Amino acid sequence: MPLSFALRRRVFAALFVLGAGAAQAAVPATDKYPAKPVRLIVPFVAGAGSDITGRTIAAKLTERFGQQVVVDNRPGAAGAIGVEITAQAAPDGYTLCLISASHSVNSATHPKLPYDLLRDLQPVSQATSLFYVVYVNPSLPVKSVQELVAHAKANPVN
Repeated sequence: MPLSFALRRRVFAALFVLGAGAAQAAVPATDKYPAKPVRLIVPFVAGAGSDITGRTIAAKLTERFGQQVVVDNRPGAAGAIGVEITAQAAPDGYTLCLISASHSVNSATHPKLPYDLLRDLQPVSQATSLFYVVYVNPSLPVKSVQELVAHAKANPVN
């Protein structure tokens, strides 16, 4: 379903202002969106970092939209259960999903997922930005990732 420019701009603006929502949303072609509550699926356990992010986004979107945005935690299968529910939802913009970078990894490492991120979902906005840190036991004789790789190659674990 093609997105009207006005609605795409409204949803994007709301999400951008909030720093919200890598989400699936084929917005209906009406300026009355949302006319009913919106479901935000968080495919992780309640209380996790993604859940806190999702609840913060939902609260701000509720305020911005003037319509309730309800968080629906659907954990399991490394997030695939919640994403599958989103992919199977009606493409009307009333089911959003907060996904993480791990879902790209899932798609690359599990070719039999019941959805395709690129085909079945439509990204709306980036919600957060994270960095990754590698920690090692201080007794390990490495001080960089390059040294860690070299050490691992020289000392394979059987």
